[in-house]
Amino acid sequence: MSNVVPAMSGSIADMKLLRDRCNEIGIVAEIGCPPGAAGHG
Repeated sequence: MSNVVPAMSGSIADMKLLRDRCNEIGIVAEIGCPPGAAGHG
């Protein structure tokens, strides 16, 4: 089972860092953009 939870917005670099930190401590995290919002956040 997976859940999608919008948590924060920021630059791609910020999101990759957040994802990596979460994954390091066992929290499965992915980054993405809501449909239709590409380039707007």
